[in-house]
Amino acid sequence: MNKSGTDEAGRGSIVGPLVIGSVLLDRRGADQLKKLGVKDSKKLSPSRRGKLAPVIEEISVAHVITYVTPWNIDSYVRRRRKYMTLNRLEAEVVAIHLRELGPSVAYLDSPYPVPKVYKDMVRDLVGDMSVRIVSQNRAEDAHIEVAAASVLAKVRRDEIIGELGLKLGDFGSGYPSDPRTRRFVLGLLGKGEKQPFIRWSWKTIGRLLRTRGYPSSTSSSIT
Repeated sequence: MNKSGTDEAGRGSIVGPLVIGSVLLDRRGADQLKKLGVKDSKKLSPSRRGKLAPVIEEISVAHVITYVTPWNIDSYVRRRRKYMTLNRLEAEVVAIHLRELGPSVAYLDSPYPVPKVYKDMVRDLVGDMSVRIVSQNRAEDAHIEVAAASVLAKVRRDEIIGELGLKLGDFGSGYPSDPRTRRFVLGLLGKGEKQPFIRWSWKTIGRLLRTRGYPSSTSSSIT
């Protein structure tokens, strides 16, 4: 019985993509990854994650990575249709992954405080596919499949951020908690630039603007 795990990296970022990864493991592969010390990517050093990622890809039965660009996120959530949230967009990607991988059991890290909400959302999207869906908070700590997916997603996002940094200069991690990232985004606003690698629909952008005295309409008026 093959089981899958899905996790993401970059959900709270304002620079760079949201990366969603899914990994399909058989029992032998799961045991191997446990022995190798695979765990939640946040609990591993960048060097360790980088070494484990190709091993995970080799040991897994299959794996899928999807890159959701800031532009795609902005265009999706700005439709302002009922339930068309980032959580829904992520669930749509997960459903595509599950149909491609075909697991018997799928472990999901829920973005909702009540995991059943996310489980029901994905269940509806996969339709009549025969799969048992288990949605949990902090699923990467409970299931090796999700931990493996978190490593792949994090490594792939870090690679993209590194490539962007070479082109744009050091903008930090891409998260709003990083002072370098905040300075970088505000610098773009000062130049009147609205680049596609920034998630402009994110409420964090509005808060950042207000703390620096920009009018609330700035983010939507820049072209």
